Amino acid sequence: MTSAILMIYDQNAETPAFAALGQVLRSLGRGWRAAIIQFSRGAASLGEVESVGLESALECHVLSEVANDGNEDAGIALAWEHARSVIQSGRFQLVLLDQLTEPLNRGLLKLDQVVSVLSARPPHVHVVITGHGFPASLLEDANLVTEEVHSIPPHGNTPTASENC
Repeated sequence: MTSAILMIYDQNAETPAFAALGQVLRSLGRGWRAAIIQFSRGAASLGEVESVGLESALECHVLSEVANDGNEDAGIALAWEHARSVIQSGRFQLVLLDQLTEPLNRGLLKLDQVVSVLSARPPHVHVVITGHGFPASLLEDANLVTEEVHSIPPHGNTPTASENC
């Protein structure tokens, strides 16, 4: 049996998580169960998932959903506890931890806790992590690291997301 892989998408602040969401779509196409836990501040929904009508096919959790009392630290702790539970349960073949580096880099989540959960996950649970400024130990543990960069179009004008659609 092939062991699960850890994929990291290291993005700059202007790059959305489309490649990681592509991994989620591929997993659903294979009949896998997938979960998304979003750790970014101020996120109200997973708009990309909603735009393609996959809300019912995924288990999705947004930080603001678990932190509705406005206590961000408690919300991050709850979101991480949920992510840990989802990963360790083995119910999902793919788990996307969107913008996990935000609470890591702000000291609101301990790196050793994350590494411990990732190291002890069931052998069929693939994990995708997005964010920016990954700790070296996570990059070293990953099977695939993709650095996504913002590039300037040939004409020097940077189109907005709505212009790209």
